[in-house]
Amino acid sequence: MLTDMLKTCSSIKDVEARLGETDRDEGMILFVVDGRRDEFAVFECSSRRHVRRQSAQPWMVATNHACALEAPKPVGDSLTCHERMEEAANQLYQAATQPRLPTDLISMLADERVGQRGASLSTVYAAVACPTGGRVWFTFGGCPAASKGHWQEIDWFG
Repeated sequence: MLTDMLKTCSSIKDVEARLGETDRDEGMILFVVDGRRDEFAVFECSSRRHVRRQSAQPWMVATNHACALEAPKPVGDSLTCHERMEEAANQLYQAATQPRLPTDLISMLADERVGQRGASLSTVYAAVACPTGGRVWFTFGGCPAASKGHWQEIDWFG
């Protein structure tokens, strides 16, 4: 489904329509960016429903915590993780200096209150993106991923 949407959807509305037509095996949180229109949204999806979440800020964060979608109580303390991400993003946005990309964003994800929750729950992959610059960085394999993985820039349109 995701690969097909990347090939066929040309707007956030197209993605939302496709989510409405397609059942999923499980829940997911999906970041969607339309670089031509400088628009973005997060879709919180269950297997049959989805909710579009937008922000009054020029940034968004998402974790495995569903904010808008009524979902079962999450495993671990995902609300605390989400709140820490929002706090860090807000601090970065309000800072007097320009952010160092991707370093500052990776540091947010590497915060142990974000990437590690207890002894058995941690992130397995992470990504940061700068849509206006057409850049994206990804890591997989470290545990927790953001602090122990090998970050690399990948082709935005790959």
